[in-house]
Amino acid sequence: MPETVQMSRMAVRNGAWLLWEAENGKISFNNPSAHIISGKKKAESVDEYLMKQGRFNRLLKGSDAAQRIAEIQGDIDREIAFMRERAKITI
Repeated sequence: MPETVQMSRMAVRNGAWLLWEAENGKISFNNPSAHIISGKKKAESVDEYLMKQGRFNRLLKGSDAAQRIAEIQGDIDREIAFMRERAKITI
């Protein structure tokens, strides 16, 4: 896919893929994930990221597409909250 780098950056900006490291039991986040985790920046919506990928076409068709996108967004939001707690970061 010629848009691999663009799609990867989009995944990071919407929180679907967090950039983090663990060293000596301490988790640290790299930008832009650090800004999302700390609450300095809101994660972008996942809908554009999903719609640009053919592998999700089946999920995004039909009258319940908005609900499915919302569920995926909810999963991402829960993962961000989990990682925030794991790293003991408060907003």
